[in-house]
Amino acid sequence: ATRTMKTCLYFLLVALSISNTYGGGICTDGYFMCATGVCIPAEFVCDGVVDCTTADDEKSCSKSGAGICTDGYFMCADSTCIPEDFVCDGVADCANTGDDEKNCAKSG
Repeated sequence: ATRTMKTCLYFLLVALSISNTYGGGICTDGYFMCATGVCIPAEFVCDGVVDCTTADDEKSCSKSGAGICTDGYFMCADSTCIPEDFVCDGVADCANTGDDEKNCAKSG
């Protein structure tokens, strides 16, 4: 039942993300654009679940402990790589640690 629920939620989010894609291939804030042009919620990137049909959301993630992320990615304490754009964006994307929101300059 949980898998069915996740699948339904996924398709709902894909449908919603399509509506969050502007002409010119740009996703709104908080979304990640797959190679196909579909936008998915940013929290789906590097979560261990393939959400883009081309697996773009999981390709640059490191769980191997190798300690290396591809260019344009930030490594969390658990060796997960997240897009650099997710660092200091006000949303803790590094699971359990929130490393991406530590040491950020406070505005205001």
